[in-house]
Amino acid sequence: MESIRRNSSEVVVEGGMKIYQCQTTNCGYMYNPEKGDRKGKIPKGVAFEDLPDDWKCPICGAGKKMFKPMGG
Repeated sequence: MESIRRNSSEVVVEGGMKIYQCQTTNCGYMYNPEKGDRKGKIPKGVAFEDLPDDWKCPICGAGKKMFKPMGG
């Protein structure tokens, strides 16, 4: 069971990792490190900062530069 809390206006999950949200129009996908990314074969527990540089949003295909920490 995931535990989400706010830490200095950023949304973080258990373990201190932040949730990041895609900023492209009509997407809004949230990368949650507690869930990983099945489509991208990213296992649970991988922080957004540790995703490969060529990782793409599983919904719209945007790159990591289009993501911002939630609440940040």
